[in-house]
Amino acid sequence: MNTLIRGQKIDLTKNNPSLSNISIDFEWFINSTENFDTNIMAISLDSSGKISDKNQIVYYNQKKSSNNSISISTEKKMKLTLHDLPITTNKVLIVLDIYEAINKKQNFNQFKEIFAIIKNDLTNSELYRYNLEVDFNKNSTLVVGEIYRHNGEWKFSAVGRGVNGGLGNLLLQYGFAMNQKDFLKTSNNDVNNNQSTYNKNSKISLSKIELKKSGDSIDLSKVDDKLGKLNVNLNWNQNGNSNVNKGFFSSLFSSTSVDLDLGCLYELNDGEKGVVQALGNMFGSFNNRPYIKLDQDDRSGNSLNGENLNINGKEYSKFKRILIFAYIYDGAANWSEVDGVVKVKQIEGPDIIVKLDNHSNNKNMCAIAMIERTKNNTLKITKLSKYYSGHKELDRAYDWNMRWTAGSK
Repeated sequence: MNTLIRGQKIDLTKNNPSLSNISIDFEWFINSTENFDTNIMAISLDSSGKISDKNQIVYYNQKKSSNNSISISTEKKMKLTLHDLPITTNKVLIVLDIYEAINKKQNFNQFKEIFAIIKNDLTNSELYRYNLEVDFNKNSTLVVGEIYRHNGEWKFSAVGRGVNGGLGNLLLQYGFAMNQKDFLKTSNNDVNNNQSTYNKNSKISLSKIELKKSGDSIDLSKVDDKLGKLNVNLNWNQNGNSNVNKGFFSSLFSSTSVDLDLGCLYELNDGEKGVVQALGNMFGSFNNRPYIKLDQDDRSGNSLNGENLNINGKEYSKFKRILIFAYIYDGAANWSEVDGVVKVKQIEGPDIIVKLDNHSNNKNMCAIAMIERTKNNTLKITKLSKYYSGHKELDRAYDWNMRWTAGSK
C-alpha cells in the first residue's frame, strides 16, 4: 500500500498491465453530530475535455454508465473497469458532493478526515491510500482525483480541489447544461435495490447556472429538438440592495432620471442583419422574421416585469448569432451604481445568469452576452460584459457592419 499526497500522479496500468478492475472506497470522519448527505460521483470527459451527454455522469440516481464500465455499488464505493472505458473517454473525475449543503450550512471543512482508497477489485487488495487533508475553503463539492489516459495507459492524479459555486459550477466548467427532467429522474439501473437508505430521491439543484467571467459559455438545452421560447430579462438593484423588488429600470440612480433600454443585434443564417430595440420603434416579431420580439418600452422603470426580449427557439436553426445589449437612452452612464443581472430562461434547462460587472462608466452601451448557433445544432450563450460609447462602436467591435443614423422614440 502506498500513501498519496495532494498533487501526486501515479501509474495504474503501466507497470501492472493486467490491472483493469479497480474500486475506489471512501472513508470520512466528521467533526459534527449533524447528518451529512455526502454523495460520490464519477464524471467522464470526452476527447475534447467536455461533458456532452448526461450519461457521462454516474451518481446516486444513475448508478451505472451506459456500458457498465463505471458503477456505484454502495454509498462509499465505486468500481471502474479500465479496459472497458470507451475509447472516447480520456478522463474520469472522481467527485464528492454534499446534498443541500447551502440550506443546511454544511461544507467539507466540517470533516475531520477524508480518505480515497484505490483497490484491485478482483483481489480486494489496497493499492493506494489518499488522505485529502481537510482545507477546502468551506466548499461543498470536491474533485477528489482524476483517472486519465496517457500514452495508452491509465494514471491517477490526486487532485483534492474544492469547487467554488458547488456542483453546478463544476459541470459548467466542462460545458454541460442539462435537461433537468431527464437528468433528475430516478434510474432503473440501480446496482442494489435493497439499499433503501442509499436509493434516495434527492436531487442535484441546478435551477440556475452563472456565467462568471467574460468568455464563459454554455449550450442551451433542447427539448424534442426544439428550444421553445427563450426569455431574456435584465434586472438590477440600486446600490446593490438585493431587497429592492422593483421594475426593470426603476430609479436607476438616486439623483438622476434614467431611461435604460434592452435590445439586441441579430444575424440570420441567410445574411439578414438588424436590431431589435425600443429606439426607432423596432420591436421585432416573434412568429415572423427576425423571430425576436421586445415586449415593451419601460420608460418609467415602474414595470414589475421590466423589458424582455422573447426569442422564438423553435426557429433556432435560422439564427446565426444574437448580441444582447443594454443602453442608456437618457441619463448619466454610471454602471457601477447598478447591480445588473441578466437572466435567460429556458423551458426545461436551468436559468442562465449573467451579471453586468467589469464596469466602464461614461459609456452608455453594455454588450451583455452573445447567443450563437453551434455545430451541435443548438444555441450557445457566452458572457461578454463589455462597454461601448454607442451603437456604432458596438457594431464595429463585433463586425455587424450596419449603417447607423440618429434615432428617437
